[in-house]
Amino acid sequence: MFRHVVRGACCAVIALLLVPAAAAAAFGDRPLRMGMAGKDVRVLQSLLTKAGFRAAVDGQFGRRTQRAVGRWEGERRRKVNGWMSRDDSLTLRREFKAPIETPAVPEVKAPEAVGGLVLLGARRRPGIVARVASPGRVTAEVADAAGAVVRTIGRRAERPGELKLRWNGRIGRRPAPEGTYLVRLGDASLTASASTAEPPEAFELRHHVFPIAGRHDLGRNEANRFGGGRGHQGQDMFARCGTPVRAAQGGSVRFAGYHSAAGHYLVIRGAGSGEDYVYMHLRDAPDLSEGDKVKTAQRIGAVGNSGRADGCHLHFELWSKPGWYSGGSAHDPLPELRKWDAWS
Repeated sequence: MFRHVVRGACCAVIALLLVPAAAAAAFGDRPLRMGMAGKDVRVLQSLLTKAGFRAAVDGQFGRRTQRAVGRWEGERRRKVNGWMSRDDSLTLRREFKAPIETPAVPEVKAPEAVGGLVLLGARRRPGIVARVASPGRVTAEVADAAGAVVRTIGRRAERPGELKLRWNGRIGRRPAPEGTYLVRLGDASLTASASTAEPPEAFELRHHVFPIAGRHDLGRNEANRFGGGRGHQGQDMFARCGTPVRAAQGGSVRFAGYHSAAGHYLVIRGAGSGEDYVYMHLRDAPDLSEGDKVKTAQRIGAVGNSGRADGCHLHFELWSKPGWYSGGSAHDPLPELRKWDAWS
C-alpha cells in the first residue's frame, strides 16, 4: 500500500485556525481538504458524485474524495491540488440550479479506479484513451499541480475508434520533477471530435521505488550504514531470504556477476538520474546480462546471503556519474532510501 507524505504540523495547525468548526460550517464557508469532516464535506461529496466524479458520501474528506476533487479540477481546467478553496466550492455549486439535499445515511458506492503513484521508467505509463469520432489530430496535455501545461502529446487518428496517448514522465529529454500531474484531452483534439472514456485523474510522479518488495529494515546498527567504521560503501537492509528485489530506477545493466565478497550482484545505470545503482548478496545468479534494459520496479533478484554476508540482506549502493568504479564516487544512500520507503 502506498503511503502519502504528510504535510508539516505547523501548516496543519495554521489551516485549522483559519476555518470555523466542522459541525457548524456550511458548504463554501471554508476550504475543504484531506482529513476534514462535517456536513459541508458531505455536500461536496454529493455534488461531485452528481457531476460524475464519484465520491463516498460519508462526510469524511479521505483519499477517495481527494481523487474525485482532483478529477473535477482537471476536467474543469482548474489548479489541480486535491482540495477545495472557497472559490472552487462556489464554482462547483453553480453547476447545479437546484439545491442539493444531503443524504442522512452514507451511500455505499462501488470501488472506483485508483490513481495513486506513477513511477518514472516503469511499465505503466499515465495517459488517456480518446474516443475519436472522425479522422484528425488528437492531443493530450500534461498539467502540473498549478494547472500549467508542461507537455503536449499528439497523434493523428486515421479512422474513428479509440486512440491511446501516453506520457513517458519526461519534459523534453529530462525527467519531469516529482509531484502531482494530470493528463487530459487537449483543445486541438476538437478537430478529430474526440472525447475521453473516463474523467482524468491526478497522480503522483516519483523517480524511484524502494528496492525491497517486502518486510525489511533499514539496518540494525552503525556497521550497516555508509562508512560504518570500515569503509562501507552502501547500506545493509535486512529481510527474509527470497524477498523480491526490484530496480529502484529503470535503466540498463552495466555489470552482472559474482564476487567472493559481494556475492551475486548487479549494477544498473539509471535512465533518469544517470547514477549507478548497485545490488549485492543476491540469492541467485542474475538472469540479466550487460546491456539489458530494466524497468523501474521490475524484479531483478531476491534477497540472499551470497558472498561474504552475515545474514540475509541487501547491500545497496549509489554511485555518482560517471559510475561504479569508473570515475564516480559512492555516497550515502540512506536519506534517499528513507524517502523511497515512505511512498513504496
